[in-house]
Amino acid sequence: MVAANNKKYFVSLGKIIDIITLVIAILMVLYPFFFLSELPERIPTHININGEIDGYGAKGFLLVLPMIGFMSYVGLSVLQRKPHVFNYPIKVTEKNAQDLYSLGIEMIRFVKTILLVILFAYVTHVFVKLATGIQIKYSSFMIIGGCLIMVIGVIMYIIKMKKLCEMESE
Repeated sequence: MVAANNKKYFVSLGKIIDIITLVIAILMVLYPFFFLSELPERIPTHININGEIDGYGAKGFLLVLPMIGFMSYVGLSVLQRKPHVFNYPIKVTEKNAQDLYSLGIEMIRFVKTILLVILFAYVTHVFVKLATGIQIKYSSFMIIGGCLIMVIGVIMYIIKMKKLCEMESE
């Protein structure tokens, strides 16, 4: 009975995380629109690793990054609903399918949240602030850290999946 309650808790928590991530994705797309009318025609479009602006372009660029982030969100959300098509590191059997599918869904949710919250939303915020003339301390370590967290998280999910296979063979 306790395990069933834990499973319901994690399913509910997953849905809450999905809703929060969706809200952030929508806000990330809308955010630049609030500032477009007050922006100059040329805005910063690239920042080097030292946080210095080294590229400029049209203000429409401000919409590109959040749109790529949102399209990534949509793609990962569609994929998350089809765990049977994932490429798993172990053979899917009737015995382990449900556990593997649950781990696969969690992994996609994790990537989607980290990708949007840490990477795309952060960089969108930085470029909006720079484009409006507000000096903001940009840290490439946030981007590198976000990527590392995402990669380490995926590796941990793969390890969990492989352990599932080991437990099954015992």
